[in-house]
Amino acid sequence: MPQEDLNKLKIDPSDKKSVAAGRKKKPWMIAGLVILLMAGVVLYRLGVIAPSATVDVTTVSLVYPAQSLSVLNASGYIVAQRKAAVASKVTGRLTALMVEEGSQVRKGQILARMESADVSAMKDQVTANLANARALLKQATVEQDNAARENARYQKLIAGGYVAQSDYDMIHTRYLRSQEVVKAAQAAVASATAALAGAEVNL
Repeated sequence: MPQEDLNKLKIDPSDKKSVAAGRKKKPWMIAGLVILLMAGVVLYRLGVIAPSATVDVTTVSLVYPAQSLSVLNASGYIVAQRKAAVASKVTGRLTALMVEEGSQVRKGQILARMESADVSAMKDQVTANLANARALLKQATVEQDNAARENARYQKLIAGGYVAQSDYDMIHTRYLRSQEVVKAAQAAVASATAALAGAEVNL
C-alpha cells in the first residue's frame, strides 16, 4: 500500500480531542438539566410559579339609576297641568326676582321685591293719620264725659225748677252731639288701622 494511503488511515489527533471534549460535556449538561428540573418543581410547590388563572373577559358600561328604571325614552316638551298668574297689588319697579318661570313655589314664599320708597311713605302717612284719629278720639271722649256730667247736673236742676228748659235743652243737645263725635272718632280710628294694615301688606 502506498505511503499516502496509509497516511489517510491515520487518526487525526484534533479529532480525538473533540471527541473527548464532547464526552466530558455530556455529564455536565445532564446534571444541569436535572438541577433546573428540580428547581422548577421546588418553585412550583412554593407557589412562586403557578399556572396562569383563567380570566373571564366582559364589557363594563356606566349605568345611571334613571337609565335602569326607564322603560320608554321619548323626546318632546312638558305642558303644565295648572298655571298660576302672579301680580302685585301696587305698581312699581322690581328690585329683585327670586324665582324663574316654571319654578316650584310654596305658600308664603317671597317671589320678588319692589321698590318700597313710595309704599314706605304711604305707610308713614297712614301711621300719622292713625295717631291723629286716636288723639281726636281721646279728645272727643273727654268732651263726652264733660257733657255727660253737665247733662246729669242740669237734669237735677231742671227737676228742681232752678234752670230754664231752654238751658237744659242746650246742655242736653251738647251731650248728644258729643256722643256722635265719639262714634265718628272711633270709626276714623278703625279706618286708619285698616289702612295701616293694608300699607304693611304692600311693603
